Amino acid sequence: MTTPNIIDLITEQKQQIFHLGLTMAGAVSAGAYTGGVMDYLMQSLEKWQQRKDENNKIWKQAEDTGKLTEDNLAALGYDFRIPMHQVIIEAIGGASAGGMTSTMAMMAAVDDNYVPVETLAQANDVAQTANNIFYESWVRLLETEKEKAMDLMLKHTDLGGKGIFSLLNVDIIDKLAEVAFKNIGRLESNNLKPYFSKQIELLLTLTSLRGIQLSVDFSASDDLQSAALDAKLKHNMYTHTLVAHFAIDHDKLDKTEKWDYLDMKSDVLKECSIATGAFPFGLKSRRIIGFSHHYIHAALRRSVSYDATYEGFEWDKDFEFIAVDGGTMNNEPFSEVYNVLHERAKNTCAAAPGNVCHGIIMIDPFPNYADKEDYKFKSSVPELPAELYGSLRNEAMVKDSSVFTKKYARWMIVPFKWQEKHVAYQHPICCASLGAFGGFFDKEFRKHDFFLGRNNCRNFLRRYFTLKHTADGETSEPIHRYWTDEMRQIFQTTKNGVSYLQIIPDMTLLTDTTNLNPYDYTYKPFPAYNLKRLDALQPLIAKRIEKLVEEVQYLLHKPADNVAELTPTQQEDKAELAALLNALYPQSFTSQVLSKLGWKIFERPAFFLGKKIAASALSKMAVKTIVKDFHAKGLLGNSGKRIVKLETTGKAKPLA
Repeated sequence: MTTPNIIDLITEQKQQIFHLGLTMAGAVSAGAYTGGVMDYLMQSLEKWQQRKDENNKIWKQAEDTGKLTEDNLAALGYDFRIPMHQVIIEAIGGASAGGMTSTMAMMAAVDDNYVPVETLAQANDVAQTANNIFYESWVRLLETEKEKAMDLMLKHTDLGGKGIFSLLNVDIIDKLAEVAFKNIGRLESNNLKPYFSKQIELLLTLTSLRGIQLSVDFSASDDLQSAALDAKLKHNMYTHTLVAHFAIDHDKLDKTEKWDYLDMKSDVLKECSIATGAFPFGLKSRRIIGFSHHYIHAALRRSVSYDATYEGFEWDKDFEFIAVDGGTMNNEPFSEVYNVLHERAKNTCAAAPGNVCHGIIMIDPFPNYADKEDYKFKSSVPELPAELYGSLRNEAMVKDSSVFTKKYARWMIVPFKWQEKHVAYQHPICCASLGAFGGFFDKEFRKHDFFLGRNNCRNFLRRYFTLKHTADGETSEPIHRYWTDEMRQIFQTTKNGVSYLQIIPDMTLLTDTTNLNPYDYTYKPFPAYNLKRLDALQPLIAKRIEKLVEEVQYLLHKPADNVAELTPTQQEDKAELAALLNALYPQSFTSQVLSKLGWKIFERPAFFLGKKIAASALSKMAVKTIVKDFHAKGLLGNSGKRIVKLETTGKAKPLA
């Protein structure tokens, strides 16, 4: 066999494309971890792109002068160590905090001033993080020295006769969105960084509280239709899972395509990005407008693989609905992302059948590990609600059956932090505390997780986001088949004697070969929460609870329906019901006087005293819960509780 020359190898390299899809799972405050992963991923792609651009410039210079030879390229400064294949991000999808971070990734993709946050010194300088949407949105969170994130979320400016829409104040989210979406007008293909597809699609999961009616016809065909039936019989169902599917350059699509996608430059993107993270009860639900019925039909076609018919809506009006956290129904939309990816990679994969030409990375701060505990039988009435909720929740998380049969490359980035080899930390991320709301209590928690995400992504790209390499190279995957020996030596990892080559070559390996320790972390210790901070938080918690109780009291005492606005039939029904109830439970003269006079005298002071007592008791209970959870997860300076030894059995055993 003739060994190809370097010019032929590089020419072949440039033609190889790996199509990539990104999925980001729900995370609440642990979006800081996902943001850190994305920050390092974009940094790696950008540094590699810059080296390729330099090489391409030299290549063109040699080509234009008619001296495209290895010697001339070397003389001009061409770096033969740089792999020249392409990795193109075709689709990004996420749920909840992952959906928010997916949108942030699109904003970063068109931000020419985007700068990664690589060091703690850089992180502590506001001027150096100002152009990093991940850090500003997930770590800094509009905090000041005087007001921390949780202070802002405990304010009661959102209450006062307006109704209760969330247990926490979400004004901070709206303000963050205003800052984050400053570049929405730049969401056009010509502004994208080269490693983002010019037809990139963004997918955000939503849970619609307004069901979409689907119908299955149960009437026989016309020639078999019973004469006794005047109308067709149908079985009706309601789906509440929606995917907001955005296309770039929406204005350039033809009419049919426009119906199938949402406009990435529209206000709908902003509303959906907030709505996908609207954690039920804790954060405010959102009213979504702008979903045409043509789009709803297209969304159903994609999600249920069925040319669905749905009824009860007017086709000349948008489908409006209240949306809550997309992770409620679909927390890991990797299947939806893959469907886009598969379509985009069709031609590349057809040219190299049987080879790996595309794949998905899922970033999941809270991976669903298998439950190895023995099943506990619970059937009493007090136990059933929790068991039933768990069952419904688990069933909602089950993916379409096709995900179990489709074969494609999948990788996952999850939190890991090691003290040393085989000695890991049981709770690697701080934001996992308090049901993933713990990160809002301390910026250091979020900063730690952001840098852990960066460090985990570094290890992932170097050691795990790889493809198997064969000794002869001829049966290696297409993106690696034309690598030089020097490339393989720099960007390979070995496991059990088998060589694997990086898909996204980490350019730091060209300049820093001394720090290859995977157990080295930017934020080395775990942050310790200052309990004195709770002394300042407890009165804020108590005041928030007071205001919530007042809001409940207001809602209970709102004036009844205006009788004048009732129809005659409704007024008659109301009077008839009152008479029936009075006959069943007649009021004595004394009780009538007390109901009209006595409670008016005693209700206000009793309520005032009651809400104070309730707020004090509940705020103390909340503080105790916080302390207990922070202690259990090693966030009070007791990080030794986190250490576990990983044995060969795969189980985790706490160190003595």
